[in-house]
Amino acid sequence: MHRHILSLLILALIIIGGCNWKHEKAVEYYVTAMSLKNTDFDQNALYALKEAVKLDSEFSLAHSMMGDIYAENGEYENAAKSYEKTCRINPWGFTAHLKLGKVYQVLERFKDAITTLSQAHKLKPMSSEVNYRLGVCYYKVDDYGKAEEFCRAAIEIDPNNSEYMAGLADIYSKSGDYEKAITEYKRSLEIDTYDLNAMIGLGLAYTNMQRYEPALYILNKAIKIHPESVKARVSIAYCHLSNQQLSEAYDFYKSILDLEKDNLDAYNGMGVVRMMQFINSEEKEQDLAREAVSYWHKSLELDPDQPKIIDLVEKYSQRKK
Repeated sequence: MHRHILSLLILALIIIGGCNWKHEKAVEYYVTAMSLKNTDFDQNALYALKEAVKLDSEFSLAHSMMGDIYAENGEYENAAKSYEKTCRINPWGFTAHLKLGKVYQVLERFKDAITTLSQAHKLKPMSSEVNYRLGVCYYKVDDYGKAEEFCRAAIEIDPNNSEYMAGLADIYSKSGDYEKAITEYKRSLEIDTYDLNAMIGLGLAYTNMQRYEPALYILNKAIKIHPESVKARVSIAYCHLSNQQLSEAYDFYKSILDLEKDNLDAYNGMGVVRMMQFINSEEKEQDLAREAVSYWHKSLELDPDQPKIIDLVEKYSQRKK
């Protein structure tokens, strides 16, 4: 049965592409690649596909499958090149544009993603996924108006998708509309009670409104459900820090290092706590200031590209002198 289906596929592709020997041979390589891919021989499948496009450079199905294999193996630059060729050959192919847009997102090429996903949107405007991904990309380039527009469209198409609601909440939170953000995070959690990102987003929205009690309630709940979450602990530490609960903030930042020893947020946060304690102390205990700067130095050893931390080190190192 499997051989019969493959034979029919070969015949159909030959008829569609024209009965020249190069295309016929390219189709054979493509069908071979299909069989190899289905049995997880990806490298052999790639070899067959490369041979196919050597024979027929306009063979969009082969380029597309190459993109799929590269994407599945985390080779996103190569995946993008393959999908780009597919889209050039077939500018009306919805799936190829969607896949290319997704790869651009992974590569953080958000402007390219917007261009590609906009074409996918023209081809299929009622795709909730395309609308949502466009919303996310506009969010990433700080166009919150467009981001809201497309996220709302995604929710209208798929009103029970908690991820879309949480995404819309992120947009509101980023733009400072915390009341709307809280409403959307709650809607999201009504559908998916244990969504970690929505719980953290809700907690941070409460924190930014200085509503520390509900913030800590939802963030502590997040840790109970997701005890391995570093992001939830960072958010709790930030909540305590915002509320001037410095000892509690320090303890939470320090606990993060037990889970992730090179966490930048932990070192930066501990530095801020110690410096605030130094500033608030009547005796101006220099050990606190030195400890703060040492934490920031440790953070910069892990990632030197932190302008704000560099500024803090320079500022308080000069003050110590």
